[in-house]
Amino acid sequence: DKNNAPPADTNITIYRIKSPYPQILKHIGKINLWGKIKYRIFKMYYTYAKGGNIYDTSIGWDKAFIPKVAELIKTEGIRNVIVTLPPSRHAYYVSKLKTILPDINFILDIRDPWTELPGFGTLYHLSKKRLGYETQLEKRTIEKADHIISFTKERTQLFKGFCGDQFNKCITITNGVDLSDYDFLSRSALPASEYFSIVYGGSLYPETADSVAKLTDFLIANKQALIKAR
Repeated sequence: DKNNAPPADTNITIYRIKSPYPQILKHIGKINLWGKIKYRIFKMYYTYAKGGNIYDTSIGWDKAFIPKVAELIKTEGIRNVIVTLPPSRHAYYVSKLKTILPDINFILDIRDPWTELPGFGTLYHLSKKRLGYETQLEKRTIEKADHIISFTKERTQLFKGFCGDQFNKCITITNGVDLSDYDFLSRSALPASEYFSIVYGGSLYPETADSVAKLTDFLIANKQALIKAR
């Protein structure tokens, strides 16, 4: 995929491993009659054959994914293995490698909550049994992790219930900004206005509300100074 290839001047190699997860279960929007039939068939199969959240798109990826990961760890002498979530099931698959490769440093980079997300069960229409199954997968994954990275302190606190006395392995690394991406702004004429725009990239969650409120209070309190600083 040329659109997602690394820059030519890097030594990064990307291995793309096809997932068996059916595309029809990812579909959002209107579908024709045949699409509806396929959706029902795959939903029935996954509901019968798979536990937990059947809409996790990494379900079944372990058959091809894990052997390749294990091979690369051994042949390349890889020590640090970072798994980014979501989707989430593949993190559980990688966690099982700790049993056969105990020396790897297994790092979870959690971008969105897993079962600790408020309303997770309702969002994915999970029964109590399925939610319990998914919660156990997350618990086992977190138990195997050497480090767990979240990008807000509030998000990090969510893992206390899973980590217990191992909470010290939870780390907060806030999202960074590369200012060079915005060099073009210094060459743009600013409109004569007392207003300025702020772009928020991402989702708003209850646990980020406090940070957003603090930012809003800061902007209101320093409005005149910020306008002059432009």
